[in-house]
Amino acid sequence: MVSRPARPAASSAFAAARLRLFTATWLSYAGFYFCRKVFGVVKGPLKAALQLDDLGVSHLFTAYLASYMLGQFATAWLGRRVHSRTLLLAGMSLSCAANFALGTILGLGARGYLLALLAMVIQGAAQATGWSANVALLTNWTQRAERGRVMAIWGTCYQIGAVAAKW
Repeated sequence: MVSRPARPAASSAFAAARLRLFTATWLSYAGFYFCRKVFGVVKGPLKAALQLDDLGVSHLFTAYLASYMLGQFATAWLGRRVHSRTLLLAGMSLSCAANFALGTILGLGARGYLLALLAMVIQGAAQATGWSANVALLTNWTQRAERGRVMAIWGTCYQIGAVAAKW
């Protein structure tokens, strides 16, 4: 029988800090997914409020997706220059602001289309910060041997965030 070397017991303060970090990043990414998935639910009201046809709505979502894609590259570059917490906080703040702005813009009717397009571009760029910043924070606080188990549990956040957005 091969014996494993004893793992040093983590202090209770360290364990509590790890649990807080796990919870905070779980809620953060669930929130990102909540903000991301809600657009699919509000296509009808978007169409009506901005007086758009299907093509006009598709332009909003295409702008979001293109910005998200480019934001992934920018986030990879920024992730090496800016601390993960800072990047994550900026992304979460921008995502919330873009959601709030889009809701406010809908009251403008057809005149708000270009502002809605801008809000969707900002939303895409902000959403791109979520995954890499959260995972970077988690990897700093977990041992290599436990990451698979931790990430399996943590990975439930995007599923629950997506389901919550559709309620």
